[in-house]
Amino acid sequence: MAGKIMQLAFMLLIALPANAAEPLREITPAELKSRLAENAVVLVDVMSSLHYMDHHIPGSILIPASDFEAIVEDVLPDKGKAIVFYCESSSCHRSRRVYLSAIEKGYQDIYVLAGGFPAWKAAGYTVVSDKRVPRTGIWSIKPAKFTDFVNSKADVSIIDIRTPEEFETGHILGAINVPVDDLRDRYHEIPLNSSIIVVDANGYSSFLVAAYLHWKGYVDIVRLFGGMRAWDLWHKKGQGTI
Repeated sequence: MAGKIMQLAFMLLIALPANAAEPLREITPAELKSRLAENAVVLVDVMSSLHYMDHHIPGSILIPASDFEAIVEDVLPDKGKAIVFYCESSSCHRSRRVYLSAIEKGYQDIYVLAGGFPAWKAAGYTVVSDKRVPRTGIWSIKPAKFTDFVNSKADVSIIDIRTPEEFETGHILGAINVPVDDLRDRYHEIPLNSSIIVVDANGYSSFLVAAYLHWKGYVDIVRLFGGMRAWDLWHKKGQGTI
């Protein structure tokens, strides 16, 4: 997005699934560890290939939430098998979305990992990495400083890494949607010489994505602190242009 921007706008439409209030069956990290040792459950990571490459729970298989409906019945044909879904944050919407989709497809014995991947790590259990993304210092900016940052740069690319569906419910004006699920194939679409702001849903994935882009040669990168959740809350308080 070339040039300076004097004002940024935000569009928001609330779109919750009709069955969003349906309770989930959860399993604790300790219970999961025990059942994995007994080979009594299939553990499914519903994050992106980037997340999975960087870190995942041993024994898990990858079925990204974005591909779940299209491939799950080929990958997991036994609908009576115990299955546990997990994702990156303690309140991950991906796990809920996949769980509800699995119910609709007839899977019977399904669970979500309580507390997600953070709870597994907090319990001190093993994590594996196929190829860890090198970490580096990444600055974060709060919504109140967003416009100042954009106006201070000659050229800025706002990269929204949420799903296309999430992007359509509301996004920062001028943002480019490069979903984290597609990032490893599409990062080269981002101008190498522009300043970059990485925007996610809630702040959980933007650091990893920013570190990955830095690894790939991008230099001037920041992340939106708290993601679109923080952006939305800030605007709801009347602090900016909606």
